[in-house]
Amino acid sequence: AERVADASSVLHIMSRYVRVLEWFDRDELAAKYELDTGRGEEIYNKHLRRFLFSEGFDMPYTEAASPSGDSDVLSNLESDDPLVCELKLFDNESRGTRHVASGVHQALQYAQDHGKNTAYLVIVNLSGRPLNLPSDGDSKTWPPYVDLDGVRVHLIAARGNRLASASKLGKADPINWIRANLISKD
Repeated sequence: AERVADASSVLHIMSRYVRVLEWFDRDELAAKYELDTGRGEEIYNKHLRRFLFSEGFDMPYTEAASPSGDSDVLSNLESDDPLVCELKLFDNESRGTRHVASGVHQALQYAQDHGKNTAYLVIVNLSGRPLNLPSDGDSKTWPPYVDLDGVRVHLIAARGNRLASASKLGKADPINWIRANLISKD
């Protein structure tokens, strides 16, 4: 936690967001999502923006227009530690790896649109299986990230639902991604 806080206040706050979502708000958000899966990303995006506002981000804008489209969250763009953030749901079905890969590309594009070299992709994992994400850095360092065209995209995964208690889940069955799952070789 100290290493993350020393590197970036945004990374520290994003690690706190993961804990808030997983420890306190997961069941409530999952229930809202189940009632309206078509607006799922909007539900989680609103939760993220509310959290960021409570953490002191001045109006974390959503759907701010740029040459590449409307980003999910932008804030503190004129600071040394800006927030350019995209949020994607992953359920390993209709919102699979390609959906998350599109989020990497969107985060990259929005960062470039605003002249920033750092972006964040929040992946709300609804699959119930652990995600092993690729990293261009040390694989043991949180969060993993990919460097693309001068932009570092941090991959922030949060468990969005709980299927059963840990004692009843049995053997771990992670979803292992490699860099090529998120970035096209073309």
